Amino acid sequence: MGAGNSPAIACRIGLAFVRLVKEKFGVFQGEARANCYWTGLQANGFDPKLGYGFILTSNDGGAVHIWVWVDDFLIHGPTHEKTARGLQFFLDTAVDCGFLFHPKKLVPPQQVVKYCGFLFDTTAVPCLRIPEAKKERALAICDYLIQSPKHKRWSRLGLAVAVGVLESLTEATPRRLGHTHLKEFHTIVHPPGLGNGAAPYYTTTFLNSEVLDELHWWRQFLTRSEGRFVRGWEAATLVPTFGDGSGTGTGGTIQLPNCDFEMWRGKWKPSIYIFPSVWKELATLKETLLRIKESPHAHQVIGTTVFYFTDNSGVYWIATTGSSRTRSLHKLISEIRLLELDLQCVLQVVHVPGRVLITQGTDGLSRGVWMSALQNIMDSDRLTQAIFDPVPFDMTLVWTHLPQSAPLTQYRSWNQPWTASLCLHQTTVWCPPPELARQLLTFLLNSWVECPFTTSALLFVPRVVEASWRHMSRYVRELDTIYPHKTNLRLLPIPIVVLYIAPHTLSFNPNSRLDKTPTAAPSWHAAQATLTRGLPERVQPQGD
Repeated sequence: MGAGNSPAIACRIGLAFVRLVKEKFGVFQGEARANCYWTGLQANGFDPKLGYGFILTSNDGGAVHIWVWVDDFLIHGPTHEKTARGLQFFLDTAVDCGFLFHPKKLVPPQQVVKYCGFLFDTTAVPCLRIPEAKKERALAICDYLIQSPKHKRWSRLGLAVAVGVLESLTEATPRRLGHTHLKEFHTIVHPPGLGNGAAPYYTTTFLNSEVLDELHWWRQFLTRSEGRFVRGWEAATLVPTFGDGSGTGTGGTIQLPNCDFEMWRGKWKPSIYIFPSVWKELATLKETLLRIKESPHAHQVIGTTVFYFTDNSGVYWIATTGSSRTRSLHKLISEIRLLELDLQCVLQVVHVPGRVLITQGTDGLSRGVWMSALQNIMDSDRLTQAIFDPVPFDMTLVWTHLPQSAPLTQYRSWNQPWTASLCLHQTTVWCPPPELARQLLTFLLNSWVECPFTTSALLFVPRVVEASWRHMSRYVRELDTIYPHKTNLRLLPIPIVVLYIAPHTLSFNPNSRLDKTPTAAPSWHAAQATLTRGLPERVQPQGD
């Protein structure tokens, strides 16, 4: 069972677990050997009288055996008193259930605790920091590899140790993108075609320019950043920027805090014409960050969130994942992330339709036309706010897209308390802002699994941060996309995605329900382990 990053869900899951083990199942029978994974608890506002039994309830009676292995519990609360109270309740209940905790592993409430080999620091903005010893070791490895002669040959076994040290720190990198800056490193450590086992690691290789670029990124990160922060230091300050790179030109707008509105435009060299549009759009994003860096007011963006609005979905996906299979695009996004570290800001790329850039005026800058009062241009502040506004509720949208077989329909406001019991046995309609779509879907899916046959949900989400909710679950269906210019509704030129969690229907396949999944023979696993260790193959004794 996992709690993820939601304190409310963590509190419910963790406390429901210890309570139900005690009250519902009673005595342990059998051997305790299973995985509980990470579980977090939040002591903020906890009331022991509240019941969260719906999380682990079952209709077919109680289990006879409980197989569990509790790894770690992290109790997170807003104050020392509430955290201590939550810890005391948890320990007392755990003892009643038969759990024992190692006294040397139990840490009293404090704002800096060890967490998965890192330091979880909540003294200011919550941050997952790298311990100083690990940071110095990784930085020494990067400096040594970068400063060594380019013609030097390296043992792949030694490079495997170096890349392993850096890989262990990726959880503390911004957006966990550290592993994407080790892609080329992994390629030279174990290139395709050298076979399996230990033999490839006893060969030598060179460090190419791509690997050195990745090492420069790591050295910059280890030098300039303390770890992965949950948000910027100035979370309330947003820096909106728009950019558009067309076939022959490029341009954009920048609005720094307490500064004048800035417009810029340029023209591509003829040698750039052959490059694809996604490369030009990424280059426009890089140019935007360079202009901010060279500005005398660059210090205004430290700790803020820089929003970059583009009409190219490829730029959005590459910026979100932090990598690309195309070398030229991967090099560009690596340089962009380096600029993000230099500016000490949080870069957030947002995909908007081309009509938004036309309405805002950036589309004309890429074609050499300056924005002026003579054009019918919407105010940038109003447009930026409208991009993240939720869809206004309209019953016409509901009846147009809701299936006829859906249960009773009830509209729920996203800014009201989310209660799971009010979502069961009916169809709830939601119109959340795009940045809350994934969080709301997670809540609805956790509620839907309790009564999947009679529960459904319909969501209308502006399509600006689609990667945050896509591929969450195969039970979330994308019904349709509403284009405002094709409807009579008063909506901004931003497409609206319709998401639907349908009631579950059972489907039986009598031919395959009892078939077991074929598993590999144990001898195959033993042979692979022996091959990896470089040991001679074991000879099986022959029977008489």
